[in-house]
Amino acid sequence: MAGTQPPRSVTPNVQQDYDVTRMREEDFERLAVYIVPDVPCEKGVPGRADKTLPRSLTLKPSLVLSTPTATTEGVWSTGVIPRGTRFGPFEGVRTPSHPSDKQLWRYFWRVQELRHVSYGNIKIFKDSDFYYLDGSDPAHSNWMRYVASAYSFSVMNLVACQHQEHIYFYTIRDIMPNEELMVWYCRDFAKRLGYDIDPERATYSICREETLKKTYGAIVKTPVPAEVAYNHVKHVMGLYLPAATVTASAIRNTPTPSPSPPVTTTTVVASATTTVVVPAKHLHQHHHQHLHQQQQQQHHIQVHQTVLREPRRVKEELR
Repeated sequence: MAGTQPPRSVTPNVQQDYDVTRMREEDFERLAVYIVPDVPCEKGVPGRADKTLPRSLTLKPSLVLSTPTATTEGVWSTGVIPRGTRFGPFEGVRTPSHPSDKQLWRYFWRVQELRHVSYGNIKIFKDSDFYYLDGSDPAHSNWMRYVASAYSFSVMNLVACQHQEHIYFYTIRDIMPNEELMVWYCRDFAKRLGYDIDPERATYSICREETLKKTYGAIVKTPVPAEVAYNHVKHVMGLYLPAATVTASAIRNTPTPSPSPPVTTTTVVASATTTVVVPAKHLHQHHHQHLHQQQQQQHHIQVHQTVLREPRRVKEELR
């Protein structure tokens, strides 16, 4: 219908927390009620990041970032901070690349570069380019560099959004005194980075892929011979495959998989090749496996799919 406006996100009830899974990036800026500025301090001054801390906040050891052997500063509230409060913007040195040192990742934020492109009377934003804000140097950053990433919805009290080309933190609920500030991406921001809106699921997925990469990295890079793959799928994973034709020398040189293949196979030798034929009785057994064993096989398949598929996100973007 002509003149119909696209539906807007629901404005949250004043008594409820923001539903970050439904709200769009611009909603947080529209609903911001309290704007908290940084304490002014010139860039380049040693310890500038600490000096810009608003008076309603303080620096104390983080419960998330600190370890038994090393203490890392976090940002804590000194009083009640109401929902709808905006902090920022995040300050840092603009850079086109992300650091290779993982210890610095938490100080980097990716900014989508916005460019006005005109089509007659219509203006749109081109968002195919981006850059990073490097907050690793306290002399050229602000206090927001110390805010820890939330590891679940239950501890998340800030949401990060990009407004124009600035990164702001918005409170999604009332923050009580002596509570550590923890931030995660809003829905649109997370989508641009390829992360899950749920910090717990995102963290689990990233850690799982890193573990698989370390465990199976050498195997993924090594080509798997067809006969080895056939034996693995057939005898280890227990899946039905049609009879495969492989060379006799390959059969002799291929190590026996675990568990060992059934001994009731029939081989038909034809010239230089060996055809492996699996009896109908053996196939019947595979089609009637126990439910628990099928679940284990399905999990095994999923692991292999995770290892072999292309990464869906850039790990270096994790702070």
